[in-house]
Amino acid sequence: MLLVFTTREKLLHLLPKGGDIAEIGTFRGDFAQQILDVSEPSQLHLIDPWGHQTRADYQRDESNLPDSGHEGNLKIVRGRFADEIEEGRVVLHRDYSHRVAKDFEDHAYDWIYIDGMHTHDAVLGDLTGFESKVKPGGLILGHDYANYAGLEKQGYGVVEAVDEFVAQSRFDLVALTAEGHATYLLGDMSSPETTEFVLSKIIYNIPAVMEIMGYSGTMFRQKVVEFPNREPRLLTSFSLGSSGER
Repeated sequence: MLLVFTTREKLLHLLPKGGDIAEIGTFRGDFAQQILDVSEPSQLHLIDPWGHQTRADYQRDESNLPDSGHEGNLKIVRGRFADEIEEGRVVLHRDYSHRVAKDFEDHAYDWIYIDGMHTHDAVLGDLTGFESKVKPGGLILGHDYANYAGLEKQGYGVVEAVDEFVAQSRFDLVALTAEGHATYLLGDMSSPETTEFVLSKIIYNIPAVMEIMGYSGTMFRQKVVEFPNREPRLLTSFSLGSSGER
């Protein structure tokens, strides 16, 4: 697994251009705009219910806004992508991702980006539900690979969900951005050509890349470091164990 000292916005420049892409969890469309501008997809599907969720495991998440906030966000998205929506280049799906997945064609998408609910069950559901929608050799990316205490209090389980999914699927965790809320990159290792191409571009174009051998999510830990009269900082640790390989 490569730890890549860059941002998710810069990582976009190293992914294949064109094709069909889906984003789960669009909010106001800021990252969707980046995908559209940088990746130049033939079609970009934006999936988000844009509504307050009453399920118990999501009540602690600060992203679970009241309906009025979501309506405002949807209005922003419709406005910023008005031309692309009219052209059919951007398609909005105002619904829960597990429902949308049932209507999506299998093996139709070059890559997807998951940034919806952050609980273990929700993230694992998105990963498993959309695995078959990705083309052979395609990619799955996602946001908020993070587990510091403040997020755990909000019910985050992204790290554990990714670890569990990788153990049971054709995808491997091949890269993480070195950000507080990291983006993970999963590659289809049953047909690894695209993954290997992207990794080679990462190694060539990003000055600082670290390889962590034998990585699993159980090795990943974050904590907030407080400083007197200063902004706190986030420290990410990797528990490498005693073996030389790890």
